[in-house]
Amino acid sequence: MNDKEGMAALVAAGDIPDFMFMPGGPRQPVDMHKEGLTRTIPLSFFREYLPGYYGLLEMMPIGFKYNLAPDTTDEYLGITHVGFASAQYFYDTTIINLDWLEAVGYELNLDEFKQVKIATEGYEHLNDNLFVGEGNFTFEEYNDILKKFTEEDPDGNGEDDTYGMMYLPESAWTNMTQEGLFGVSHLATYLYKDPVTGNVVPKTAYTPYRDYLAWISDSLNKGYMRKLPGEAGWVAEYQQLSATNKMGVFSGHRDGYLQLTNDIYRNYPPQNILLGLDPEARFVMGPMFRGPDGTLVDAAYSIDTFGVGLNRTEMIGLQVDDAKLERILRMLQYMIYTSEDIFYRYNQGIEGIHWKW
Repeated sequence: MNDKEGMAALVAAGDIPDFMFMPGGPRQPVDMHKEGLTRTIPLSFFREYLPGYYGLLEMMPIGFKYNLAPDTTDEYLGITHVGFASAQYFYDTTIINLDWLEAVGYELNLDEFKQVKIATEGYEHLNDNLFVGEGNFTFEEYNDILKKFTEEDPDGNGEDDTYGMMYLPESAWTNMTQEGLFGVSHLATYLYKDPVTGNVVPKTAYTPYRDYLAWISDSLNKGYMRKLPGEAGWVAEYQQLSATNKMGVFSGHRDGYLQLTNDIYRNYPPQNILLGLDPEARFVMGPMFRGPDGTLVDAAYSIDTFGVGLNRTEMIGLQVDDAKLERILRMLQYMIYTSEDIFYRYNQGIEGIHWKW
């Protein structure tokens, strides 16, 4: 599927399958169509033979505008992927060292949090270490926590060697813990109505973003936040620095703590601390802090459910006639939209044989 050289050879030879999803292909869907390699799908075929998909388009009518063939209003270059998940889930989470939090005088009612149960065999001993929930700390409390994590001795080692939090450059990892608190996304494509001027502006001209930068600058100058060294890639430095367990607040991956056998995710906090320096440490994760105006927010991983291009489109070969196209769409309707059990069977395999919860 991602064999770019192999895909290029097949396309060059005109060896086009009836139904294809090839993110490693040499041509975008619109170019495949222009070169006479693929055919379009009439909107009426979606309505008649793939009604589950058509119903999703009706729920979100902007989907009808994606992957339209040039100069048409009801012919499509393929089947557009519907990414509900990426438009709804948060990529990141805020992580706080619970032991440090209690050491500086802040208490959480853990009855209001969900204790994480580790399903990975051999790691059940971590079941008492991780809690997910909503912290609801004010912005003033956030700053006080950072100050105390830095100036007091939250790890009790008698050394002045701790920081409030790790600062990361803006990315999908930081919305919940940093810029999102000021109502700003890490993405430069978002526009905002400025509360002072009333103008619609990019974040670089947005007053709350200016306030965010001032907050970051002040916290760094005071030593409450620690930056990455900037000498290597940010992922490697993030993993190495967080593993020292010398910062009390992190931006983290939303579910990396469950992927304890993955060589990448096991080296992210908090699991890298639990698997390394301190297997007894405890952490709380989730939206923990409110911004200056009381906002508790995050940004969805994607702004839109739909998309275009090779990574988001399934195409149909030019050789497919209407009768075969009908059969393909009916098969997809059965496999994807009939029931959850049937979907899992054809997407993941048989429970207990190919996969298990």
